[in-house]
Amino acid sequence: MQTHLKEPLESSCPYYTGFYYIFRWTAFTGDPFVDDSIYYAANRLGLHLSTSRIRELGDTTANGNAQIFAFNNQGIVPQVAIPVTGGFYMDTTQYALAADTLIAQGGEEFLTIGNFYAMNQTFARSFATGAIKTGTSPGLANHWSSWAYVDDVFVIPLPPPDSMLQGTKDTSLCLGESLTLSASSPNPSYSFVWDNGDTSATRTVNQPGTYWVKLLCGCTKTLVDTIVVEGIAPLTTQHNLSDTTLCTGETLIEVLDPSLAYWLNGVPLNTASLSIGQAGNYTLQWTNGCDTLESNFTLDYFPPSVFPALSLDSIQCELSSYTLPIPPVDSLTVLLNNQLRALPLTLSEYGEYTLSLASVCDTMRYAFSYNQDNCLPEIFIPNAFTPNGDGLNDFFAFEIPGNVESYELVIFSRWGQQVFRSQHETVFWNGEVNGQPVSGIFTYFFRVSVNGHEQEYRGTVKVVRY
Repeated sequence: MQTHLKEPLESSCPYYTGFYYIFRWTAFTGDPFVDDSIYYAANRLGLHLSTSRIRELGDTTANGNAQIFAFNNQGIVPQVAIPVTGGFYMDTTQYALAADTLIAQGGEEFLTIGNFYAMNQTFARSFATGAIKTGTSPGLANHWSSWAYVDDVFVIPLPPPDSMLQGTKDTSLCLGESLTLSASSPNPSYSFVWDNGDTSATRTVNQPGTYWVKLLCGCTKTLVDTIVVEGIAPLTTQHNLSDTTLCTGETLIEVLDPSLAYWLNGVPLNTASLSIGQAGNYTLQWTNGCDTLESNFTLDYFPPSVFPALSLDSIQCELSSYTLPIPPVDSLTVLLNNQLRALPLTLSEYGEYTLSLASVCDTMRYAFSYNQDNCLPEIFIPNAFTPNGDGLNDFFAFEIPGNVESYELVIFSRWGQQVFRSQHETVFWNGEVNGQPVSGIFTYFFRVSVNGHEQEYRGTVKVVRY
C-alpha cells in the first residue's frame, strides 16, 4: 500500500511517523469456502519513506493484481516496523501502534506500508490453532493468509533539537511602571522576533496587554510564546480601624479582600478575615503588589464590672416614701423597671420592682419587693357604743388594716352566755340579743389573722342607750 505525501520531507528535520494495525482473525460470516483456521497474525509489517516510488516491473499480474513478492529482495529496511522480538500480535479487539521518530534525509515523498522481507524470513501464527508457519505456501492444502487492517497513518513534523522557547511568564504591571519581557533558547543559532518586529531577546513594555515572541528554529518550525501582562489598578481598599475598646471575651473582626496581601505587625495573614482577641497596639498593612496602605490602631478591653451586693426588699406597715439603699455607682447606668433613673431612688407605692445596674459590657439585675407583708396591724377596739340609730357608733365595729385571712368575734353576757358571734370582718354586733335591745356591760372575745399574723383580744364593751 502506497501514498504520495503532500510535500517532501525536509533534510535533517525530525518527524514522528507510524500507523495502527490489527490482523483479521476470522472468516466473513456465511463464507462457505473459507474457515477461520487459515487466518494468521504475521510478524512482518512496516512503513518505509522514500524519494521515489518502490516498484518492480513485474509487480502486477497480467490481470493487474498485485504480486505477493512485489518488494522481495530489494534490500529495503523500513523505518518503522512491528516488533519481531515481541512475538505475534494476537489481540482481536484493539489496534496496536507501530511508530518511531526519524531524521529525514530530505526529499522523501512516498510512504509505503507492507512486508519488505523475504518470505522465508516471514512467520505467521494461526488465530484458530496457534500453529506457526513460515515461508511460502506451495499449494492450496497449505494455504494461509495474513490480512492486516491499517488505520491512522501519520507523518508529524517535530521541532528540531534544542528548539525550546523560554519566555517571561504571565505577569502584572503597576501603573506608571515599565517591565522587561525576555525570551531564551538553548540553541544560540536560533533567532527571535517580537510582535513589534524587535529581534533582540528582550522587549520593554509600559502598558498592559498581550505580547508574543517567535523562535525561528529551522525545519520550517516556528515556536510562539504569548505573554499576558495584566495592569494593576490603584489600591482603593480601605480598612479604617480606629482605637477600639471591647468587652471581655469579645473579638475584633475585620473582613479582608481576598485579592490583596496582608500583614499584621509584619506577619503575613493567610485568612479571609482579621481576628484579634488580645489587647495591644497593631498595624495592619495591605498591598495589591504596587501600592501599600496601612492602619494603626489600639485594641483595649473594659475592666470586669464590679456590682455592689444589694438587699433591697423592704416591708413598710405604713405606706411612706422608701429610699433604696444604693451606694454611689458613677460608672453604671441605673434603671428601675427598665426606666432610666437617677440616684437617689425613692419609692412611694407598694409593689414588685427590678433594679438594673448596667455597665458598657454587663448588666446586673436585682428583683425586690416593697410591701406591708407580715406587718402587725394596729386595731382600735372601742369600749362602748350607742345603738340608737343616729348613724354614729351604732355597732360594736373596728377597722382592720391589712389582709384579713380569718376572723372571729364572740359576745358574752355577764353570766357567760354567748349572745353574738361573727366570722366575717364586716358583720358587727348591733347591741341586740335575740332581736331585743339590751344595755349594760358585755364581755367579748376577738381573734383575727392579718398579714400572716394571728392576734387575740379580750375585754368588755358597754352598750349605752339614751
